[in-house]
Amino acid sequence: METKAIFANSFTNKVITNIKISGNETASKKDGDDDKNIDLVLDKARSFLGIEEIGDNVSFTNEVFEGLMRKAGWYEGLEWCAFFVKMIFINALPSYKPCFDKAFSGASQKIFKYTKAQLCDNLKAFTSGPIKKGDILIFQNLANKSKGHTGIVSKLWNPNPDKNGRYSFTSIEGNARYDPKVTTSKLESKTKEELVDYVPHTIKIGEISSYYTEKRLIGVVRFSTTKWKYP
Repeated sequence: METKAIFANSFTNKVITNIKISGNETASKKDGDDDKNIDLVLDKARSFLGIEEIGDNVSFTNEVFEGLMRKAGWYEGLEWCAFFVKMIFINALPSYKPCFDKAFSGASQKIFKYTKAQLCDNLKAFTSGPIKKGDILIFQNLANKSKGHTGIVSKLWNPNPDKNGRYSFTSIEGNARYDPKVTTSKLESKTKEELVDYVPHTIKIGEISSYYTEKRLIGVVRFSTTKWKYP
C-alpha cells in the first residue's frame, strides 16, 4: 500500500508533494523466500528517493523520513548512509528487527564487524564472490579504515561478472549525490546537500571504487530468511 504525502519544511519553507511512502507490507519468514523480502526492502528504499538533507547532516526535506531516521538512531550532525540502510531494513522487515538490532549500526564498518561476528543469523558478510540484488555494500575509506560508506544494491545490469570479474549494478544510497534529476526539492542548483540517490557501480569486492575513488569495496552483507550456517 502506498500513500502520497504533502510536507512543509520550516527550514526551506518549501512544500514537498507527491512523495510516496510505502505501507507496512508483511515480510515472509518462510525459509528460502528471500526474493519477496528483498523486494520489500527495495520498495521501501525507493519510496524515499530524492529526499535531501538540509544543511550539513542537520535535517531532511521529508518529516516522515526524518522521524524514521531518528527512530533508527540518527541525530543532527551524524553522517547518515548507514542509518539509512538500518532504517530501511527494520521498517521493510519488522519481524526481523530483533536480529537486525544486534548487527545494524550507524557506522558502515560496524555493520560489517557485527555481521562477521555472527550477531544476527539472518545476515552474513562476504569478502569475495558475487554481488547480488539486495546486498548491503560496505565501502571502507583508504585513509581512515574506521570510516566508509554503504548502500543497497537495487539492480544488477548483468547477473554475471565481466571478464575482469566486475559486476555492474545500481545501488540506492543515503548521504549520496550522483543524479541531479533524482530530487524532490530542486536544491541541487543552489547547494551541495546529499540525498537518497541511485548510484551506478562497476566493481568487484576488494577493488577501489571508480566513483568513490578514496574508498574500497571491502565486502557485502547479505540477508536471508534462512539462518546462515556458520562453520
